[in-house]
Amino acid sequence: MDWYRELYRDGLSRAKADKMRADAEAGGNAFFGYYIVIGEAPSHVLELIPAKEMRKETVRGACRLVVGLAGGREGAVRIAKRITEKVYRETGDLKIREYFLGDAGEP
Repeated sequence: MDWYRELYRDGLSRAKADKMRADAEAGGNAFFGYYIVIGEAPSHVLELIPAKEMRKETVRGACRLVVGLAGGREGAVRIAKRITEKVYRETGDLKIREYFLGDAGEP
């Protein structure tokens, strides 16, 4: 699982974001929050994954790139909207996957 170097966050402190990241990588005690990810499936542009789901190795393995962290679902939806608007404003299209992964599909 790769992480975008400039993670989008809602009101999360840096310490909570760091803990969410460590929990996801370890497959451990993630109980709160949401991860905003570019998944494996090309048809899924942005996925909002509850923290408790990140305990599953299959879910973590399907995450190409984590682009954001949020304290709850509402915050995750706002981040997804912010990302979508930014990509459209900067590129004139909605190729979010290509924006983050490039043409080769690599983070």
